[in-house]
Amino acid sequence: MGSRWRHLAFACVASALRLEQLPTRFNAVEFEAFAAGRPGVVAARTAEFLQVTAPLQLTTARLFAAGRLRRDDVAYARATREALARLGPTFIKLGQILSVREDILGPVWAAELATLQDGIEPVGAAEALDVIAAAFDGSLDAFVSIDPEPVAAASLAQVHRATWRSDDCNGSTTFDVAVKVLRPGVVEQIAVDLCVLTRASDVLATWAPRLLPSSQVDWKALILGLAGALWEEVDLKGEAARQQRFATNMQRVPSAYVPRVLCARREVMVSEWIDGTPLRRVRSPSVLRQSVEIMRDAYCQMMFEDCFFHADSHGGNLLWMGDPSDARGGQLCLLDCGLMVEIEPEASDGLLRLSLHLAGRQWSKVVEDSIQLGFLPPDITQQQRATAQGVARRLVGPYLDVGGGAAAASAYSASQLFSDISAASTELPTGLPPQMVLLGRAVIQLEGLALRADPAYRLVDDILPTAARMALGKQTSASILFELLYSDDESTVSSPQGVATLSRGSPPQSFSPERLRRLLATATGGATTISSSTTTTSTSTTSTTTTTTTTSRSSGAPTVTAAAAAAAAAAPQ
Repeated sequence: MGSRWRHLAFACVASALRLEQLPTRFNAVEFEAFAAGRPGVVAARTAEFLQVTAPLQLTTARLFAAGRLRRDDVAYARATREALARLGPTFIKLGQILSVREDILGPVWAAELATLQDGIEPVGAAEALDVIAAAFDGSLDAFVSIDPEPVAAASLAQVHRATWRSDDCNGSTTFDVAVKVLRPGVVEQIAVDLCVLTRASDVLATWAPRLLPSSQVDWKALILGLAGALWEEVDLKGEAARQQRFATNMQRVPSAYVPRVLCARREVMVSEWIDGTPLRRVRSPSVLRQSVEIMRDAYCQMMFEDCFFHADSHGGNLLWMGDPSDARGGQLCLLDCGLMVEIEPEASDGLLRLSLHLAGRQWSKVVEDSIQLGFLPPDITQQQRATAQGVARRLVGPYLDVGGGAAAASAYSASQLFSDISAASTELPTGLPPQMVLLGRAVIQLEGLALRADPAYRLVDDILPTAARMALGKQTSASILFELLYSDDESTVSSPQGVATLSRGSPPQSFSPERLRRLLATATGGATTISSSTTTTSTSTTSTTTTTTTTSRSSGAPTVTAAAAAAAAAAPQ
């Protein structure tokens, strides 16, 4: 039915499916009831889905029977991408979301699905204006003008620049706004498609483990989780509420800005227009460095304090408000709150612990944090813990030491790298919760931005001062600093004796000046000298420590020094 994704067909469906009948939050049971009340529409879409995907299903069966079903099959991945594009916006969006799950799909499929974000054709001006008018009771009187050409277009919505009229007791004022409008019929189309996907998730949960037996992915939960995220993206009134919450949170981050929302309906959202330069077009090193600092502080605030983060902060969604060649006085604007993720406070604390333990290179605790965050199951064996600790040290350690980009590539031995990846995929029952996948995507985007400004950028070390300050202020996390600065005599895991003595949460025994030196060096990015006069007995008696530090760069050092002093003061007496 063409690349316009069957707008006319689903406009007809819209007359049979009243918008107010759709559930506001995705729920598999409610959607099944919704589908049961519309058997003809759902059956027709199911038949179309089967017709488009039939060649893929036959190819899958043939490759599986021949033992040649692989994650690096370029032709198979391309055929799948083309099928998703033919099926329309629901499947295009799901493909875009799945493109960040390289852990499941592999690099070939992830790269192929990522191209679904290219070349989105906008809806015609007349159709877009009809949707806007319908959202405002058939009238466009609230607008002085609307630019018929969209400034941006995506698979679900597009954005137009407009002039908004505001009337109050002081008279009428006008100002520029951004009008985000859903594609015509897209809500109804996605509702029907999610009914199809809900029923298909049971089939996928049965067959996927047979095709990918080593995967620990809960496929039904994955599909239903993606469906929930997609349903939220076609509720612009809900997006407006998320944007307002996010704007309030970001007021705590200097030089970060989120546009004000002026008005919202389910299919239309009006927010203030921001003049700026998309960060992907900025070339000034000073502006890029300043942007990285703002984003670092913003994501620390999101992850460690607010438990609510922006999951799509690519260069097009970040605007530099100011002279693109001068960092002085500028602000960074974060756009598009369609994909925001909320995490539990326990997960936030776990991320904070993981960040600090990574900075301290405490691999046994990194494994414990991974279990808490759901990357590893809680019932893994001691041998698996030992394997995980060793793999983490060899896979993550060089990255922490030299940073990302080209520097990371030169820090690994190819044979050891492949060996460790193989061990991680075959010997460890790893998994990635959907929220952590989206957070990982955001962190990768942040690091990509930072590497443009500094090829030697080290993400974990850069957030250490901010993370340490936040840990110091959180009652639930203050003990992390104590753990980082007090020796716990970790056993090596390369021997059977080391495996046998791995313990969970063993209390630290004595203050470690060496750890303080390492942490200060990490925080300041330079050489750190430390002299100490330390008298230590067992943890049940008095421990006296006098420490003097000198760093080659002051940035971040006061934060960590204060944290160290607090941790020392918290030592058991």
